[in-house]
Amino acid sequence: MLEHFYRYASGKEPSYWDAPFMYPYKNTIALSDNLLGTAPIYAAIRTAGLSRESAFQLWVVALFVLNFWCCFLALRKWVVVDVLAACGAYIFAFGIYNMGQMGHAQVFPSSWCRSPSGSSGATSAVAA
Repeated sequence: MLEHFYRYASGKEPSYWDAPFMYPYKNTIALSDNLLGTAPIYAAIRTAGLSRESAFQLWVVALFVLNFWCCFLALRKWVVVDVLAACGAYIFAFGIYNMGQMGHAQVFPSSWCRSPSGSSGATSAVAA
């Protein structure tokens, strides 16, 4: 998905929604997790000249850092002590649950989730 987005954004693919899998079906991206929220990060890394594999690795690292940072900012509003906020953000971003999901890249951008109350995903995930 990420490489297909990069190829589409760089003009190498004529249509984003018609990925070259499940041929002859059209609109195949709509049948899957499209990662549109974080694909621009991957595309920017690829545009910088990194290979597909290196860009994917850096994309994963960037998402873990974003998850930590967003959770830290949310927790800092709840608790004034930065050390406690950092500890909670570390557990949220790098906890054993996330390590167990390494084969499921679509769940990495958890910092961008929203709860029904409208607060950030980091806030709702830590509160749960």
